[in-house]
Amino acid sequence: MTDTVRVGRLRGIMMRGPGITQTLPFYQDMWGLSLAHAQEGTALLRGTGSEPFLYGLKDGPVYGIDYVHFAMPDRASMDALHRQVLARGGTVLGQPGPFDDYAGGYGFEILDPDSRRLRFRTEALSLDEEAEWAKPRKVSHVVLNTPDMDGVQNFYVHVLGFRVSDYSADQMVFLRCNSDHHSIALVRGDYPSVNHVAFEMPSIDEFMRGIGRMKQKGHVPTWGPGRHGPGNNPFAYFVSPSGQSCIAGARLFVERPIYREFVERLVAATKRLKVGHPFETDTQVAPLVHVDHRDSVAEHVRRAREDGAELLAGGSAPAGAEFARGAYYLPTVLAGVANTARICREEVFGPVLVVLPFDDEAGVISQANDSEYGLACGIWTRDFPKSWRVGTAINAGTVWVNTYKQFSISTPFGGEKESGMGREKGRDGIRAYMAQKAFYTDLSGAPHPWAAATVRA
Repeated sequence: MTDTVRVGRLRGIMMRGPGITQTLPFYQDMWGLSLAHAQEGTALLRGTGSEPFLYGLKDGPVYGIDYVHFAMPDRASMDALHRQVLARGGTVLGQPGPFDDYAGGYGFEILDPDSRRLRFRTEALSLDEEAEWAKPRKVSHVVLNTPDMDGVQNFYVHVLGFRVSDYSADQMVFLRCNSDHHSIALVRGDYPSVNHVAFEMPSIDEFMRGIGRMKQKGHVPTWGPGRHGPGNNPFAYFVSPSGQSCIAGARLFVERPIYREFVERLVAATKRLKVGHPFETDTQVAPLVHVDHRDSVAEHVRRAREDGAELLAGGSAPAGAEFARGAYYLPTVLAGVANTARICREEVFGPVLVVLPFDDEAGVISQANDSEYGLACGIWTRDFPKSWRVGTAINAGTVWVNTYKQFSISTPFGGEKESGMGREKGRDGIRAYMAQKAFYTDLSGAPHPWAAATVRA
């Protein structure tokens, strides 16, 4: 039996989307990458290491991954990997050969089971390393959403020679191709997409300084700083200019005496929201990350209406030529269903809000807690004692009162139930960097009771 050929290392990723090259200032001025090469509709960004580029931006009709970029040590290993992919049932897009793009070199491309393009390259352009402090050195890993985590994991292990480094419950698997803890991680999701891209900073001091640079420019972490269990690495998450949010409210409970008037005003305000291109200054609702994502949101809304929900606003993609390029979806308000409806039980991850009436504190607490999830909630009231009673009774990691999506580095962030494990930021975030030790000392000199008989003998 021949030895398995293993992928050499992760180089980076090329992202695609409508007008995505217009986000270049974010990655240069804030993130700390440098422009390595640009041509019509494409921008390639480098770090301080020798890779020709870490992160690519390519204008295209929809948001998504253009390709994930890997390296092989030499032509012999590249050819061997190509033969292995063919022999083990992979989908190869051509024979190994020279690349005529900026990075050059030799290699080939394949599709993974989610039809994601993977590019393998050797003999690529190598840049001189740059001695810039607190700037990203390389892409350490790429995390991918997939509806078939087990099948995609098997592909990366069996076809490409990755090894499993760790799991996070039944929701994530971490895969390595070299001595790094992981280069690829997979997350269970409704559709294939990129979850996030992680960049490596050379030291903990530079990591913290990079966070400070972002904060000074008005861009604060959405999660972190903290330390992950898998990989034991410090992290801080930032949202790129696509503007997605993991803490957007999905269920809105309104006290029954004001329900009708409130919903009328809510629907009117929702219809006034400006849907548009993410780089237009007056845009309030930008497109979703991918057309598959938009279709998934639309399917949630269709099923909600099938379950009896009343559509009060939105419920479709906006009309107009300006929305043809991009996964746009109108902000949507639904009503008329119970908290047991599917739309209230599942994570939609889209601009969809379900409005439900309640009669008393006990009832709203019971409904709010009747969920598998518990990341965050917001309470609006003039009655502070009531907000304290309700907020402490609701099973959520964060409670906002008369505000929303407000953060401090000094307070913990995390969820309850299926909304995550542990806490980041605050004292708990600091403790994640520490190892506790138990130390027992007996000063009496007397033997333990169970050993006394043996000692005396």
